[in-house]
Amino acid sequence: MDESRMLYISLPEGYETVHESYPVVYQLYAHFTHQYFFPAERTIKLMGSHGRTPRMIRVGVKNRAFRYRDLLPEDHYGTTSEIDTFLAFFEEELIPFIDKNNRTEAYRVLSGPQAGASFGIYALSKKS
Repeated sequence: MDESRMLYISLPEGYETVHESYPVVYQLYAHFTHQYFFPAERTIKLMGSHGRTPRMIRVGVKNRAFRYRDLLPEDHYGTTSEIDTFLAFFEEELIPFIDKNNRTEAYRVLSGPQAGASFGIYALSKKS
């Protein structure tokens, strides 16, 4: 995308001492740490510790200042967005980077509120 993105990466407890591979949760809107990233982090850890879900690697993706450019097919002004570029960033850069630098499984979850949900539905429609 010709721009830098901050990532928030959280590994499961004990990651350094075991040799397991883990599914990955990609969290949009992660720069809203207290509203979205930390609550998702707590929920995933709690559910994993009780055996309700597998333990997971969490990757928060910081969206740009005007996030709708990346997450909606059309922005609020009716102009074409960069949603296809953002989807390509996930496929060609982000997921390969996370897979290369961590022990991951092919099981992935995309999580995000508001326009993040639209992005998820768009990605499914394009890649199904």
